[in-house]
Amino acid sequence: MRAVVAIQSVLVEGGARLLQSFIDEDAWDEARIITNNELDLPAGIPAPRLTNGHLQSHESLLSDTIRYYHHD
Repeated sequence: MRAVVAIQSVLVEGGARLLQSFIDEDAWDEARIITNNELDLPAGIPAPRLTNGHLQSHESLLSDTIRYYHHD
């Protein structure tokens, strides 16, 4: 007899294009966005645009801010 295994979560840690593809397909439940106001990257790559989500909570850790979003 075969066991059935269900995937409960997937962590996507990729570049902006890969992350944006998951967002565009509404294939996400939770996003954690970490920002650092002390870091300056003038020629950086734009971050993905999160849509269809609402801020659930946030916290500060040293110079980082972590925002937790849930899909609408």
